[in-house]
Amino acid sequence: MDAAAKAGFLRFHIPVAIVVLLLTALRIVWWWRFDRKPLPLDGSPRWQERIARGVHAAFYIVILGMVASGIGLMVLSGAAPAVFGESGAVLPNFAEYPPRVPHGLGALLIVGLLIFHAGAALYHEFVRRDRLLRRMWYGG
Repeated sequence: MDAAAKAGFLRFHIPVAIVVLLLTALRIVWWWRFDRKPLPLDGSPRWQERIARGVHAAFYIVILGMVASGIGLMVLSGAAPAVFGESGAVLPNFAEYPPRVPHGLGALLIVGLLIFHAGAALYHEFVRRDRLLRRMWYGG
């Protein structure tokens, strides 16, 4: 990918990241203040409840970590002028900056968490048949 394409990608990536940050912050506030946390499902082993809480917490931690490392990349690399179209500005090699490692690792973790989370939801729906998806969606 050439520098112009990378800058174009980042012009899309950064606003999406800001929206994700705002939605995540809103979700955390909602979760702490207003969410009616349902009781565990009847017959669910305690270890499954702990894993479920851990996965949800991991989502928030990884998302916030990715935002922090992304901000760190922008600040340390001085990429903003190149990303936002300043004439003659050159896009840096982000691999040279330490926040690149946690940012890339966070991306892999998010994908892994999403796969695990979706797999668990499908297990509950189609193997255990405990109507977990309906409970999540409709609060029932």
